[in-house]
Amino acid sequence: MGQQSMGLLDIGAAVVKGIGQISQGAGEAAAYQANSRAAIQQAEVARQQSYMKAAQVERQVSETMGEQQAGFGHAGVTPNLWLLADSARQGAMAKATELYQGRLEASSQQRKADIEHAQATAARTGSYLSAAGTVLSAVAGKAAGEFVPSMTTTIPGAGGSLDMPGIPGAGGGWSADLTPQAVSLSTGGSDFMSFLGW
Repeated sequence: MGQQSMGLLDIGAAVVKGIGQISQGAGEAAAYQANSRAAIQQAEVARQQSYMKAAQVERQVSETMGEQQAGFGHAGVTPNLWLLADSARQGAMAKATELYQGRLEASSQQRKADIEHAQATAARTGSYLSAAGTVLSAVAGKAAGEFVPSMTTTIPGAGGSLDMPGIPGAGGGWSADLTPQAVSLSTGGSDFMSFLGW
């Protein structure tokens, strides 16, 4: 098998590996997203539970105050306003505590959901970058192993040319003509893509 065929196989293998990296990143991202959705649901459950507990506390306080007033009425005495006010205050504090604890739990679950979402984004992005790096590394390895270009590039406001010594063992040097021109890469008259076999 020729040198060029081996290089193409290396690039093909890198593409397959890159696809695998993207697939793995997508799987990780899906798991993080599922965790994020679960945390959002837990946040809503915490809120709803706190509302139910607060309503239950409010009902209990109302029943207690009603029993106190009924007791005063049966005894034929004037209701003790301090006692009724204290019952109302304790009930309000218990209700506020239930709501506060629910908000704390919901906030904690929301933070967890946000973190899971960020990790999903990072996994997805990281997989694309890894795949690109894998493929580019294979292409660069092929190019570095078999391709010594002469370069022409456009640099605004620059003129003249730049000659560089050759790569040891590759023979000759390369030069960059710094007059405004389009970018071109070549090896002995063939363009880079045809050199790769495409």
